[in-house]
Amino acid sequence: MSQQPQAFQRRPQLLANDYRYPAPMSREPVEGAKYPARWTWEQGLDGKIYFKVNDGVFGKDDRNAKMKEVEMSAMDRGALLELMRNACDDPNFTKTQYHVKKITFGAGGRLNEHPSTLGIFTVMRSQDGRISVGYTKGSYKVMFDFKSPFESMIMVAKDGEPREDAGLMSRVFCKAFINFYLPYLNELEISGYKPRESKNAGGNNNSGGNGGGWNNNRGGNGGGNNWGGNGGNNSSQRKPDPSSFEDDEIDF
Repeated sequence: MSQQPQAFQRRPQLLANDYRYPAPMSREPVEGAKYPARWTWEQGLDGKIYFKVNDGVFGKDDRNAKMKEVEMSAMDRGALLELMRNACDDPNFTKTQYHVKKITFGAGGRLNEHPSTLGIFTVMRSQDGRISVGYTKGSYKVMFDFKSPFESMIMVAKDGEPREDAGLMSRVFCKAFINFYLPYLNELEISGYKPRESKNAGGNNNSGGNGGGWNNNRGGNGGGNNWGGNGGNNSSQRKPDPSSFEDDEIDF
């Protein structure tokens, strides 16, 4: 008897990817779209959490489908969101990049020697205190502005007159985004966790024997996560920190 093909399963619908809820959006639609792109989060069928760009381009017309998302663990998410919080709180903050990097499996099921860049986030604060976050993966890039929830605004008294403070609105919107999604996504990841299935549940999987090779590989390439460096663990070999980035090194 021929086997029935398995039905296609979509990722679950979440508050985090529902267009009816406020989210940071791009300034302009991406090429081929009618509306600005939205920052969303999705949960895979494996329980993992993904940053996802909803730019309104789908199906056969979507040439960038694989570029629009990046898996982000609780630690990567937390680190990025805390960097955004730092941008809100520090008036001297300008722009800094967060590179999501991971050692992945390559040909033959072997771990690659060097980490792969899964996505790059550029966090920026303008002179008037507005927060923006750029996302880049390969040739795909989009800039998200933290403008306000829907069309809300903050008015302040200046020279005896009410004035809109777009910078303050941007910062408190960004903080509200962080404060809501940080615990929400952590709870999703915890509840969706699925233990890894052993390929040889009844026998010895030799995990201990393989661990030595993994540790040796990591040690030999310990500098890969430094700012472009690839030499050992000697801190003197590290590249300059983000404060020394030149404008032409960040695409936004």
